[in-house]
Amino acid sequence: MYYGGYGEGYYYWHRTRLFVVCYGSGHNGYIKQSRMKYKNGVVSRGIVHYNGKEQQVEWTKDLMYGMGVFEQISIDVTGIEPVVTCGLEGLHSDGSFHPLGKAVDFRRRYYSDEQAKEILRRFNIRLDKNFDLILESDHFHLEHDVKY
Repeated sequence: MYYGGYGEGYYYWHRTRLFVVCYGSGHNGYIKQSRMKYKNGVVSRGIVHYNGKEQQVEWTKDLMYGMGVFEQISIDVTGIEPVVTCGLEGLHSDGSFHPLGKAVDFRRRYYSDEQAKEILRRFNIRLDKNFDLILESDHFHLEHDVKY
């Protein structure tokens, strides 16, 4: 369960698309399909070898909520549908949240510097300090890191 801009609800996957089911605020049972796009090869769930262990991992619901907020802000600010470029797959630095299902990267090349900064500003206002949106030179890095 999460609480967001559409009221209480939850996210779920159907095939390769992310959906949100919303309750409250006059949206009882309203289903919204995400318009987010995914680069070929992005992995959202699977077996991950991490710190010498093999474990079944999938994107957390909190991360998917953050992705939905990023999508909504991106579309509001620029009209651009975000593209997820990295999930669980790939090589990451020690301590990365990607293999834990708590981080994703979004393509940045379609955003001007001003648009990227505005997305970052709105994201930080909208979500609490447990979410980090980091503006890298070629991508946005989103992670859910419970600090409090």
